[in-house]
Amino acid sequence: MKKITIVCLLAIASCVISSCHKPDYPCKKYCQIKSIEDIYQPNPFTTTDRVTRYAYNRQRLLDSLTVRSITGTQMPLNVRISYNSQGKPVGLVWPGGTYKLIYQSGRVTRVDQLGTNGQYQLLYTFLYDTQGRIIERKDASSALRFEYDGTSKNFKRRLDMQHIRPGEPLEIFMAYEYTYDHKVNPMQTWPNTALLPFYFDIVAGAGRQFEPIPENNWVRQNVTANFRGAQLPFREYLYTYQYDDVYPIKYDLLLLTRNPFISIVDTTRGTTRFFYDCEGENSSSKF
Repeated sequence: MKKITIVCLLAIASCVISSCHKPDYPCKKYCQIKSIEDIYQPNPFTTTDRVTRYAYNRQRLLDSLTVRSITGTQMPLNVRISYNSQGKPVGLVWPGGTYKLIYQSGRVTRVDQLGTNGQYQLLYTFLYDTQGRIIERKDASSALRFEYDGTSKNFKRRLDMQHIRPGEPLEIFMAYEYTYDHKVNPMQTWPNTALLPFYFDIVAGAGRQFEPIPENNWVRQNVTANFRGAQLPFREYLYTYQYDDVYPIKYDLLLLTRNPFISIVDTTRGTTRFFYDCEGENSSSKF
């Protein structure tokens, strides 16, 4: 009986190492994002849509991503990532710039950007708490600050700090509050990647870079904006997910945008679909 138990434990351990890669993911399925498709309908007359495709190298490290309009004529945006011999991301190149990630004690402490003079210059510095979570990303004129509850790696607040008035200290310009589900954030499956390489913000279309990756997926995002020293309601994002096991495969978005001076609330709806490349299962890699 003991022999059977030991054999079973060894089989489970082997499965976790070879198929799952990370012990906190279900052994029967290890997936990485293949593409994300966004379809949004801001109003009856315009449509914003795009697809982001992800490519991996032989070690299943994120090698590159391409963002393109599904129906438009804009040129695709390409982002490439380079790694050191330990498989940690150390460089990122896209049309907007060339970046170098610098580590200290195994953590990214700064990101430098290649300047027009051919020299790298400091772009961001990062601060961590005692649990190794990023609590600040700062540049020369602004900062992002992240707040957490307990031991969670999901930041509950993201504060966009800027100089509201020239010459005065940084103040909260925009504040984001998050509520999460209990499913795996697909970007957590990128090995050795603690910072978001590049992602288009929902609806706004602005690329987000070098921010911490939450463990789970947010189901609500509440945004307030600074107006004459007061934080007023601005936007509320509501996400309704569908899942396959622990991974999201789709969400429907309801975005409510408020103007503090009028009672009208603008409504935006959309759908995002996730497609995966999976290991450790016999079913199709697309779901």
